[in-house]
Amino acid sequence: MLTQTLVRLLAIASGVRCLSDAAGTGIQAVCDNITCPDGFALKASSTPPRLCLDSICDVGVDLETCCDQLCSSFNCSGNSAPKLNSSDTRCIGSCDPFIDRKACCIYFAALHEGQQLLRSAMAGAAQQVDRLVAMNVDPSERGGSGSTALHYGALHGHTESVGRLLDGRAAVDSADERGWTALHVAAGRGHMQTVELLLARKATPDARTTDGLTARDIALEVAGPVHSVRVRPQAAVAVLLARHERAYTDAMAAARPASSAEL
Repeated sequence: MLTQTLVRLLAIASGVRCLSDAAGTGIQAVCDNITCPDGFALKASSTPPRLCLDSICDVGVDLETCCDQLCSSFNCSGNSAPKLNSSDTRCIGSCDPFIDRKACCIYFAALHEGQQLLRSAMAGAAQQVDRLVAMNVDPSERGGSGSTALHYGALHGHTESVGRLLDGRAAVDSADERGWTALHVAAGRGHMQTVELLLARKATPDARTTDGLTARDIALEVAGPVHSVRVRPQAAVAVLLARHERAYTDAMAAARPASSAEL
């Protein structure tokens, strides 16, 4: 009895919520006191509350009781990729690699590797992109309107996937049937981080579409009037692109051989 009282006092002093077990013979901490590991989240509250096995929650013992694994940490493989809402979807306890695959992963039809790369870039499935790039899948594979995986990644602002495609030798200035590069696409959507990455990887800032538009032109067109009530992210992207256009033009001029008249 003295030991039980001492445990209760120590728990209260440390701020841990505890309850007596069903028989009233022991002290058990409430699951609210556990710190779930990365890739897991605390289970939703319930009545009666979930209890750890002992007076202090131990993640090694109480993980399944108190925490649910997030689908974002589920290892989708083969012709599948994490669902777009995977960070909001969870398994019951730890994910089972077979039972929970349907809940956590989206399946692609049996496609050859190039088409899988296009789908993975569109979904932002960076791990799947990594796997396909490591298999030396050609990143120049084209989908509708001549778009490559790099276009799809830039369209949806999947900066990590864009970076991995570039690491896999995707051509940063590859253009679709309308002459749009990934930079045009990202600028039009206002994806600042993706635009910054593409510029850092030597995308041509003043490349023009078949209609003669630069990425900055497209960003400005989408951003609307300067004094618009709604400030769109494309406006900030246009400012960044203007700076890079000037720097690119100056660099090209400096690299151009001097004419005989200048000499």
